[in-house]
Amino acid sequence: MPHNNEDWTPGIDAMVQLRQIAATRKSSWAVSAVRAAQACHERGEFRESAVLASRMTRDARIKSALEMRVAALLSLPFQMTPAGASERQVEVAEKVALYWKKYVSTGVMKNILQSWHMNGFSLVQLVWQFDDELQMMVPSLEQWDPEFVRRDENTREWEAMSADGWIPINIKTGYSNSQSNVTGKWILLTAGTDGFMDAATRTLGLPWIERDIAWESWMTLNERHGMPFIKVKVPASAKSGDKESLFNSAKFLSEQGAAMLPQNVDGEGGSFDLEFEEIQAQAWQTHERLIAALDQDIAIFFLGQNLTTDITGGSFAAADVHLQVLQAKIEADARVVESVMKDQLIRSIVRINFANPSNMRLVPCPVWDAEKNTVRLADLNSLASAIGSLKTNGFDIVNVEELAARMGIVISKRSE
Repeated sequence: MPHNNEDWTPGIDAMVQLRQIAATRKSSWAVSAVRAAQACHERGEFRESAVLASRMTRDARIKSALEMRVAALLSLPFQMTPAGASERQVEVAEKVALYWKKYVSTGVMKNILQSWHMNGFSLVQLVWQFDDELQMMVPSLEQWDPEFVRRDENTREWEAMSADGWIPINIKTGYSNSQSNVTGKWILLTAGTDGFMDAATRTLGLPWIERDIAWESWMTLNERHGMPFIKVKVPASAKSGDKESLFNSAKFLSEQGAAMLPQNVDGEGGSFDLEFEEIQAQAWQTHERLIAALDQDIAIFFLGQNLTTDITGGSFAAADVHLQVLQAKIEADARVVESVMKDQLIRSIVRINFANPSNMRLVPCPVWDAEKNTVRLADLNSLASAIGSLKTNGFDIVNVEELAARMGIVISKRSE
């Protein structure tokens, strides 16, 4: 049964699920609208930038890089680490781990993390109920649409808009391990006081719209290149009816139209003929190069490297450097998420179910083990380098899968 803690329990607001407002969707964006949304975002008004973030995730490049960044963290080994080695600390960690497994699924965390990276913050509503199976008071997690969140740039206070109006969140960012952040109602995931300024919309908004415009322009150019213009050659002295008949027939052969070109205007003779004129300019290369450059910007923002776009050869040194940069981002993400989840979620659960506020050493910490990921990346590079070196010197390794298994690496051969 829950611990009877008279000093702190979730207030009535924490027990009631606030009603959200339907989100806005906007398909068409212009450069000026993106700039305006970014300016509002920097003042703490997130309505337009949140709508922009939703639209940006339609872009295949942004969506894949974002999902890779999130998956890099969620694929790490996870455990709920006890606050200490005592029997009571281990027991509390085990109970909280059961809660986490039941209520904080990979899908829930994916939504939270994607919103964080796109908007610079992620707000989650906690709705408390008693769980008969766990015999605990526990909160379910509901992602709050970032469109209905704002931050006062003078007081740095955050608010959320519900169907009943604006509601203070009462969490001050930048104060790690602050018990004043235990509201029992909200989780506000952001990296420090001005973490909202790290939003993808702020950094990639203009590159995204430039990329979108470049794609549209490129497609229009491709359409014109792929549909040659028809030149209808006719004898100048031919009957008007014959010339018009051929010209009208030719116009239906191309969406780009046709032009009549009279031949031998000053003399007799000439023949009827059709000639296809293709555009020979290389202007399409500017679109290709611009899109490639913007693709790299997207990859570098989310992954810290452009391994998939820049490394064209089998350079282990280059790959190793790129993997190290990605690893640094994964570790940084893990530390932020661990701290926020411990302080704003798990601390609340422990306070109501297990502990007195004067003794909070029972609070366990969720840990994504990024160091093991470093070992796997290093082992993979070492294994690949060793195999490559042996093959260069004329040796074949017949038990590659066995070696990989010993190093904890699962490999499979690609189908031809």
